[in-house]
Amino acid sequence: FRRVLFRSMLLSLNSDLESLIFPAQEAKLRSCLELFPTADWGMCTELLEQALTNLDRNINPGLIFTNLFLNLRDVMKGNPDPGMLIDA
Repeated sequence: FRRVLFRSMLLSLNSDLESLIFPAQEAKLRSCLELFPTADWGMCTELLEQALTNLDRNINPGLIFTNLFLNLRDVMKGNPDPGMLIDA
C-alpha cells in the first residue's frame, strides 16, 4: 500500500491526475504534499523498496523498520543523507 501512496504522491505532485490509482484521494494527497513541501518522494519510494528487499533477505525487521522510519523522517523534512541507500 505504501508504494501506491508514494507513487500517487509523485503523480499528484506532477499534476498527472489521470494516472492516479485512487483519484478520489487527490485532495488528501495534495494536503500531505503541502505539509511536506521539501520532501523527496522519489527517495521515499527508494527507501521503501530497499526496506522491502531487506525484509525478503531475512534481515532483522526491527533494524529495517527503525532505519526506514528514521530515513523517511529526514527525507520528508528535506534533509536526506547521501549514504541512505546502502544495501545490507
